[in-house]
Amino acid sequence: MHISRFKITNYKSFLDLGEITLTPRFNVVVGENNAGKTALAEALSLQFSNKPHKSELTVPRPGALHELRSSATVSFELSEGDLSQILRDRVGGFVVPARGQSGVPNDSSDFLEHFRSTTLWEAEYSGGSKLVRVGLVGYDVPQDAVNLMEFTLVDGKAVLKNRNYRQNVPLGERLGHRLLKILSERVYAFRAERFGLAMAPFGRQGTLAPDAGNLASALNVQMSSDRPGFDDYCDLVRAVLPRVKGLSVPPARSDGSKVEVLVWTEGRDRADLAVSLAESGTGISQVLAILHVVATADSPKVIIIDEPQSFLHPGAIRKLIEILKAHPQHQYIITTHSPTVVSAADPSTLLRVRLEGPESKIDVLGNSAEDMQRILVDVGARLSDVFGADRVLWIEGRTEEICFPIVVAASDLWLRGTVIRAVLQTGDLEGRDKEKMFRIYRSLTTGGDLVPPAAAFLFDKEGRSEAERSDLIREARTSGIPLHFLPRRMFENYLLHAEAIADVLSTCAGDGGKQVAPQQVTEWLNEHARDAKYGAESNADEKTLRATVHGGDLLQDLFDALSDTAECYDKVKHGQMLTRWICEHAPGEFAELVDLLGELLAARAMDS
Repeated sequence: MHISRFKITNYKSFLDLGEITLTPRFNVVVGENNAGKTALAEALSLQFSNKPHKSELTVPRPGALHELRSSATVSFELSEGDLSQILRDRVGGFVVPARGQSGVPNDSSDFLEHFRSTTLWEAEYSGGSKLVRVGLVGYDVPQDAVNLMEFTLVDGKAVLKNRNYRQNVPLGERLGHRLLKILSERVYAFRAERFGLAMAPFGRQGTLAPDAGNLASALNVQMSSDRPGFDDYCDLVRAVLPRVKGLSVPPARSDGSKVEVLVWTEGRDRADLAVSLAESGTGISQVLAILHVVATADSPKVIIIDEPQSFLHPGAIRKLIEILKAHPQHQYIITTHSPTVVSAADPSTLLRVRLEGPESKIDVLGNSAEDMQRILVDVGARLSDVFGADRVLWIEGRTEEICFPIVVAASDLWLRGTVIRAVLQTGDLEGRDKEKMFRIYRSLTTGGDLVPPAAAFLFDKEGRSEAERSDLIREARTSGIPLHFLPRRMFENYLLHAEAIADVLSTCAGDGGKQVAPQQVTEWLNEHARDAKYGAESNADEKTLRATVHGGDLLQDLFDALSDTAECYDKVKHGQMLTRWICEHAPGEFAELVDLLGELLAARAMDS
């Protein structure tokens, strides 16, 4: 059983949402805050109140009446096994409406033909979770149909008895209504906040209610009647939440008529240190309820989880989804804005909720998470690196990935939703496979909504000749992404600041280590910067020298010499320290870089 399609009308931010299709396994819904993800989860849970859409579209002037009710139309697809089980559990028969007024035999064969050829049942709910209409898809009858037929199983086969009933038959005796009541009880919605699950009255019902309100009672029944199964369940809980050493469900300390969930965070022999679930984090309640459904279900369920990142940290999310994947008989619908959820779930259906004016709309994203992950691996990035950004600025390496945002933050620039990420290896963009590599980046640029478009490539010159740079710019143009080079040979050339270097070396040495003065740095640079091994011309002026010398090699040797080899230059660690010092004390040193970054960020922002 699973929800195969749905429509939402006049509920919260949804005014008239067209039909959306879901798949049997993992369905992930992404979107910005307040775009409508939670409203979608509420509607699909079939437990929603009447909260009509409010905007000038429905209330054009103050005081205007808004009489339309919220509604959701949901189609359940059942396997033959699901339907047979439901019917076998029913003692006696049901009744079904007849299309005609008197031709019962014809109606019988017509209904049975549809019943055997389709497993799709459609139900419409209005605000307040009232079932308005239900029917077998393809077998349409008037809502005011008078004649009814008795439906039952004979030797395991569905048959219709040739009898007429009047409309005063209780709804609970009608096949469609009874069937949808059973199906709705198999839909579980776990919202971002859930409270009051610690205690419940004693009971014999081991099945968790759709609102999880009887969690304590259900756990007590399982612990009493199926201890091995309860222990297996506790193992699943520990897999997600390692600090939970065990669970117990004794009579409530304050009320003997109820049972209470106690969480053990110490050894299993220290019952005195167990704490009530009421005193534990929301995430523990959620995990206990979700895993109880998964671990004890005797039939397929629809499990809706709203914003799991709001109550679980990324590591726990990955473990939880791994367990869910091990139970593929259930359908999962997860709303999120977390890249961890998208990556871990690897959904077969990925939907994006967005606001278009006052209305929430849903787009089915064209590329799966799996496709995007594969392409990102090719370029050395992760979905979490770029998820939710507006653009990506691909730069030379890890040092620039860390330091460029520091420069931007210290200036008057605004990233405008752009993230800065390093390419895998710029050497791959220069050899025989450079055309292939640029095609990969083009795939990322145009591949879909999971990965934002690229703002530009920004690379070091790194000793590349003018002809080689022109060739790369030309190849990049085929990917539709502009490629630029730093005005200086590499980013490290901007870090050749005597006071900054002296301060970083002294800081790293500590109070008992060798302290370095700015004058020492200046003297060393004056003596060695024009050496041939650093690639600069011996007669170059100061400005040209700063732009063309191999800044990375120069810093490596400088750190070795002035620290007596006690401090080896680390591009990422020391590059970050130098960048922060210059931004704070001599920001003008980055003026040239800031101008270039500003042009790139502003240009692509206007394009988008």
